[in-house]
Amino acid sequence: MNNWVSDNTNEKITEILNEIPTDAEMYLINAIYFYGSWQYEFDKSNTQNQDFHLSDESTVEVEMMEMESELKYYSDPDFTVVELPYGQGNFVMDLILPSAESDVAGVIEQLNSNTWNSITQGLYDENIVVKMPKFKFEFEQNLIPALQNMGMIDLFTGSADLSDINGTGGLYVSKVKHKTYIDVNEDGTEAAAVTAVDVTYNSAGPNSFTLDRPFVFIIREKSTGVILFEGAVQNPTED
Repeated sequence: MNNWVSDNTNEKITEILNEIPTDAEMYLINAIYFYGSWQYEFDKSNTQNQDFHLSDESTVEVEMMEMESELKYYSDPDFTVVELPYGQGNFVMDLILPSAESDVAGVIEQLNSNTWNSITQGLYDENIVVKMPKFKFEFEQNLIPALQNMGMIDLFTGSADLSDINGTGGLYVSKVKHKTYIDVNEDGTEAAAVTAVDVTYNSAGPNSFTLDRPFVFIIREKSTGVILFEGAVQNPTED
């Protein structure tokens, strides 16, 4: 299974399971890999070291990329959004920078489907100088608590009815493990994600857009609006 995960994420995620419990009946594994080159490239000669302001008011030094182009742009009192297209423009990265009076948590709380649709429909062309840090990180989490908070309770207990899988029942989900890798640099973005489900037997000039404090990013397909990856960059120097 780990070999399959590695093959399907271009070796960016090489392990999703480190052991298989004796009572595990099956694993359901999904993997996604994305590589996108920027439509408007960041010139590596413009990349400079610059301070990035953390939420605790301390600073870290980051490699700040810079480019200028006509891009899709949106702004309101709480945050500003800039859309960076990949390749032919079918996929984009949306960069969401909270205002000085807001923060990442506040922005994420506002981003329901209605608000997000209004933002994407309200984007307009603007000549912008974008400055953003290079960042790379890996993330791993058990998704069961989040799914339980969304109302999925029985699936993770002996009350689950998964009899259509084995014909006899007695199965429940004991683990939902998600792992993500993302790398953003001057060339573009490389990202991968894997989710494993363990089923167990019951037993004035151009605008300046500078990402020098925590921000949110979303990678999506434009025609369908499907979101492939989303996350918050709190500290670009942490993997």
